Amino acid sequence: MVNNNWMKMKRRLFSLILSFLGLLSVHASHRYELYEMFVAPTNKSWCLNVGEEAGFEIMVMYNNIVTGDYEVSYSLSEDMMPERASGKIKLKNGRAMIKAGTMKRPGFLRCKVWMTKGKYKYAASGTIGFNPEN
Repeated sequence: MVNNNWMKMKRRLFSLILSFLGLLSVHASHRYELYEMFVAPTNKSWCLNVGEEAGFEIMVMYNNIVTGDYEVSYSLSEDMMPERASGKIKLKNGRAMIKAGTMKRPGFLRCKVWMTKGKYKYAASGTIGFNPEN
């Protein structure tokens, strides 16, 4: 009986410690994440037909508000291929659009964006599929 109670107490203590560590990691992960970046398709669809024009909308949030005039770097590439375009773009009120063109065959077009604020680097990416079922 004593041994069974001891095992229950050890399990509860272990669960309590894991819960506490989980709370610490959640708190720590957002401690310095004042900025968040998002990449979304401009046509509101992650899947297009070959030949359709694609674009990406870049958004930067500061303290959960889309705002600010930031300069971000970007690169566009087809899946598993070298960059097709790269550069920097100025966001106005936390938003900007990148025209990405189209693809002549089925595949994926990826947009990666990043910026540095202080000693932290923030990044995001988005991918549009052109007839991905093929």
